[in-house]
Amino acid sequence: MEKSADLYRIIVVDDEQIIRDGLQQHVDWEGQGYQLVATCEDGAQALALLEQEPVDVIISDISMPFLDGLELSELVRSRFPQTRIILLTGHDRIEYAQEAVKQQVARFLLKPITPSEIRDVLASTRNDLDQERRELRNRALLERQLAESMPLLRERVLNRILGGQLSRSEIDSALELSGLCMPGRVMAVVLADSDEPPDRERSSTDVELDLLAVQNLVRHVEGDPDARLVFRDTEGRVVCIIGADSPREASQEALHFAERMAARVETMQRTSVTIGIGRAVSGVGGIVQSYREAVFALRYRFMVGSGRIIEYNDASGGIQPNEDGSESPSVWHPTRFEHDIVMSLGSGRVEDSIERIRVMIQDLRERELHPDQCRLTLMRLVGRVVDTALDLSIEPGLVFGDSSPLDALAGLKTLQQIEEWLVGVFERWHAVLGNRRQERSLRKAAEAQEYIRQHFADPDITVERVCSAIGVGSSYFSSILKQHVGKTFIEYLTSLRIERAKELLRASDQLTYEIASAVGYRDPHYFSNSFKRYSGVTPREYRAQHD
Repeated sequence: MEKSADLYRIIVVDDEQIIRDGLQQHVDWEGQGYQLVATCEDGAQALALLEQEPVDVIISDISMPFLDGLELSELVRSRFPQTRIILLTGHDRIEYAQEAVKQQVARFLLKPITPSEIRDVLASTRNDLDQERRELRNRALLERQLAESMPLLRERVLNRILGGQLSRSEIDSALELSGLCMPGRVMAVVLADSDEPPDRERSSTDVELDLLAVQNLVRHVEGDPDARLVFRDTEGRVVCIIGADSPREASQEALHFAERMAARVETMQRTSVTIGIGRAVSGVGGIVQSYREAVFALRYRFMVGSGRIIEYNDASGGIQPNEDGSESPSVWHPTRFEHDIVMSLGSGRVEDSIERIRVMIQDLRERELHPDQCRLTLMRLVGRVVDTALDLSIEPGLVFGDSSPLDALAGLKTLQQIEEWLVGVFERWHAVLGNRRQERSLRKAAEAQEYIRQHFADPDITVERVCSAIGVGSSYFSSILKQHVGKTFIEYLTSLRIERAKELLRASDQLTYEIASAVGYRDPHYFSNSFKRYSGVTPREYRAQHD
């Protein structure tokens, strides 16, 4: 026997006291490498014990009340697959042996059992467990070695993709081999490089440590870590691939991420970075182009200076200086106000948009620009707002009214009137989006209820399955179900199951365990406890009340 400080945990399940006592008293359990944890009268008692503390081996009789050995085997196989089962029976029936094979029972013995037989079975089972333990240790060692080398492998794969060195089929194979998943259907590359000038007195180790520090800071920028990949390219720059569902979302999130990244690096490292952003692309193949665009934008640092966030689309325009004079990184964008306003509208932050339009109008006043120039600036903003409405499938008439937006703007004579008009437009925009969100939540809540009603008898139904069926995230699903149904998923599922169980108790002669299975419970005892918590009485008491 493999020497180990740990004994394998074992329980005996038999409705005959003499069998339980005999096995307990006449088997040298520790000598065989086991710790006898308990003896149980039936399968239900054993299952309750397993819920508290799983064991390695179960020796069980087949014929028992409440929950027989074959039923126990099926439940154990599904819920505790690592537990080995040895079945005992006094009946030499072929269907017992067939069912035992089906339930993947380790051993099948006929009563009466001799001491030598039980010793042989225990020794054989122990050898199987020892071998399994060795294999698990070896696998754990290999997995640990793979995990240690995986970061380098993944970085190498990603850099070969960015360098255009892999074909599409090779990309798919390399991603699968390294366990990588692209963060979204549409992606944009964000490329960050330290603005720290070379220092000949610093060693290469110091430089590498600084780069690693920046990379680690970027990894912990707030946001969904699954929606991005962070690594370093062959020149040591930090690369982040941002994923989203649409080009607009990917571009917006890339810019927001870059802003948060720059602020975090400056706060934590007391230095600045310049960041280049490529355009949003669809599919893995487009990442090469977005990366090259981010490199192009980053090179524009030579023209615009350090500490900037430079989008590829803007790299051919003029420079937007940092007007507030602060030392924090600023976003270089030729139409900063309208860009920020449209982004906040697209993301639903309407209050922020209203504040931004007030700031923009005030800026136009302070600059004392020619009225025609002011109108051209505002007409361009309104045009982008209309485009955003169309992108979001918002009918422009719902927010601008019946007249043409540009005609309405042309009829306003003062900046104050234009400001008030735009504030009203944004407030209506907010109302439209709010109604749309409410309608969607009602529709999704109804879809969720219908799906749960159709599948409540499936014991494997989960929040994840419902969310997948109706196409929403788990947190959104939980909030809309609570909002529109007044119950959590478990509460609603339980109510459906128990109400159906009541119908069966009133209208059929099915046994309790049959009804439990019919409404989605694998464990009859758990069903009985749930029924009593929900109804105040046990299933048996409920049936007696309605006979």
